[in-house]
Amino acid sequence: IDYLFGVLEVDGDKSTYHDFLAKKPEDEGKAWQEFIDFMRSRAGLPTYHYGWFEIEVVRRLGQKYGTDQKILSEIENNMIDLLPLIREKIIFPVYFYSLKDIAQYLGFKWRHPEASGANSVLWFEEYLNNRRKTSVLKRVVEYNEDDVRATWLVKKWCAEQDV
Repeated sequence: IDYLFGVLEVDGDKSTYHDFLAKKPEDEGKAWQEFIDFMRSRAGLPTYHYGWFEIEVVRRLGQKYGTDQKILSEIENNMIDLLPLIREKIIFPVYFYSLKDIAQYLGFKWRHPEASGANSVLWFEEYLNNRRKTSVLKRVVEYNEDDVRATWLVKKWCAEQDV
């Protein structure tokens, strides 16, 4: 299950985090459609991401749910992957060029020290096994919000460096 799609909408100095969350596996399609409707309402705007995963999810879920090819193409054409831009032009003093490594080097801090993609999956599984554990689900959403805010920090840094 792809249980969470997060978007940080930035307008000048104002930013708003939007989460499209499937609280149970059967809600994946509904969360996906809410995400697609949101993206359709912002057609033509660039969408910054870090790495291949986001494009893969758009392609996979677009096919799974029979999403209109026109909106999928528009979303994909407006996606800008920051990782290759950085890799081609910048040498950072880090072991890996993961979002965590680069954003932390630039000063970003995640709310949860143990936050990671793998832990997000484990936290979501923990929530599914005991849905009263809403604090665990909150941690999943906060991790995603931190990731999109970290991506925005990297994007801003790249723009300042003329990357």
